[in-house]
Amino acid sequence: GLPLVRQQQVRTMPQDVVASLAAEEAACLDDLRACLSADIRDEHTAGRGWAEVVGSAALLRFLRFHDGDVGRAATGFRTALAMRKRTGANEMRRRLHSADPQAYWDFERLPLTYV
Repeated sequence: GLPLVRQQQVRTMPQDVVASLAAEEAACLDDLRACLSADIRDEHTAGRGWAEVVGSAALLRFLRFHDGDVGRAATGFRTALAMRKRTGANEMRRRLHSADPQAYWDFERLPLTYV
């Protein structure tokens, strides 16, 4: 089985994600999370720690896309975070989930950038 530390880390993930992971993939996911800990912390600090962006399922998508290569997955994740900032995706997400209904319709103030 997994070392005790890894078992405890895997237990903190949503059960639907954990159930589908092989031990090796779970270990790689933990390694990716450790590699990106500063980036994830920065997203949480900035109020952008949304599960769909920095959660286990999101990290797993990058890990699987890069065939389990933690270094390449981390680079891809950081590139995606930079793209979200550059294109205003974070601001759009914040406004869409805002308690203020006017913020939903106030998109003309968003920066218009193209990838």
